Amino acid sequence: MPEHPNFAPAELEEAAPLIYTNWTNFNADKELSRTIEFGVFADARIIGQSKFGPYDFLNTLASAVGNGSLTQAIVVRSVCHWPEYGFKPMYKTQDSHYHGGDHPDELAALISLILGIRAQAGSITREFMLHGDPYGSPTTIGSKPIPILPPLYISPRIPRLRSEYNLDELEPITILPRVNAETASVIVKVARMYQQAVWLVDAQPSMSWLLLVSAIETAANYWALQKHIISDDYTLPEELNEIIAEHSCSSSIVEPLSKYMEKYTKATTKFVKFIQEFLPDPPESRPEAAYCIEFTKNGLKKGLEKIYDYRSRALHDGISFPYPMCNAPSHYHEEMPMGATRAQNGIWSKEDMPMLLHIFEHIVRGSILNWLQSLC
Repeated sequence: MPEHPNFAPAELEEAAPLIYTNWTNFNADKELSRTIEFGVFADARIIGQSKFGPYDFLNTLASAVGNGSLTQAIVVRSVCHWPEYGFKPMYKTQDSHYHGGDHPDELAALISLILGIRAQAGSITREFMLHGDPYGSPTTIGSKPIPILPPLYISPRIPRLRSEYNLDELEPITILPRVNAETASVIVKVARMYQQAVWLVDAQPSMSWLLLVSAIETAANYWALQKHIISDDYTLPEELNEIIAEHSCSSSIVEPLSKYMEKYTKATTKFVKFIQEFLPDPPESRPEAAYCIEFTKNGLKKGLEKIYDYRSRALHDGISFPYPMCNAPSHYHEEMPMGATRAQNGIWSKEDMPMLLHIFEHIVRGSILNWLQSLC
C-alpha cells in the first residue's frame, strides 16, 4: 500500500468517537486545525453557559420565554484538534463506532443525556481557520436539515423535558477523555439512543421504549463484560424446572432448552443487574403512595424483567409495548397504569403493566449517569 502523509495504521485498530479524539488531542496540545460553531436545537428552557475542555456551550437566550417551542437554544464552539484530511484505506469495513451521526451529533447527544432534554444538532454555521478572518467565516458546508419536533396533540409523555436546565450541569461530560476509546464509544452510542428516544417520545412512544431499553442494554453488555458479571455457567431457573416437571416433559429436554434460554436469560439478567447496580434516587416530586411504583432494587426486579420481555416481543414478534404504558401521566402524576385496560385491540392486566414511560426514562437516564460517574 502506498504511503500517505496522514495515514497512520495504528489509528485503524481503535475506533473512537470524534469528540473523544478531539478532546484527547486537545489535552495533549496537538496541533489546532480550526474552530467551528454549530447550533443545538431544544425545547427546554436553557440558562447559564459553560466551558469544558475544547468546547464552549453558549446560551443563545432563544428559549428565555420558556414556552416549549423548538429553538436554537445553544451554540457550541469547538476547537478542533485533528487533521482536516486523513486517509483510511477502504479494503475493510470498520463500523464498530458507527452511530449514524457526526461530531456535532455526538455533542448534542451528550447534552441531551446529561441535562435530560430533547436536543438535536444543527449545521456548522461558522468556522475560524488558522490565520484566517478573526471574526470567522459563515459556512453551509455539510449542512443539516433543521430538526423538527412532531406536533404535540396530547399531554407530554415526559412532562419534565420542557423544564429549565443550566449548562453548568454539563460537567459529567468531562468523564469522556478520562476513559479509553472503547468505553467512550459505548458512552456516545448510549447517549445517541437516549437522545433519539426522548426526541420521538410523543410521536412514537413504543419506539422510545425500545430505544431506552437498548440504551441500558448497550451499557449493561459492556459493564458486564468488564466486570465479569455474568458467569459462563448456566442452569435453568428453578421456576422453569418446576414447569417441566409439572407437565411431565422428558428430562432430555432440559439441555437443549437450557441452551435455547441461555441467550435470553443472560440478556435479561444483565439488563436488570445493571439498573439495580446504578439505580438513581426516586424523582424529587412524586404522587401519593397509591400512584407510586415500589422504587427499590428488589421492588423493581419483576417489572424490569417484564419490560425486557416486552422489548423482545416487540423486536421478534412485532407486538408493541402495551398501549397504557405509553400514555402520558394524568393530573394524578401516576407512575403506573392504574388498572386493567382494553385499548386498540389489546387487553392488559394491571400486573402486566409495571410502570409508565416517564418513570422508566428517569430510571434509565439516572442509571446511565451513575454508571458514568463510576468509570472514573
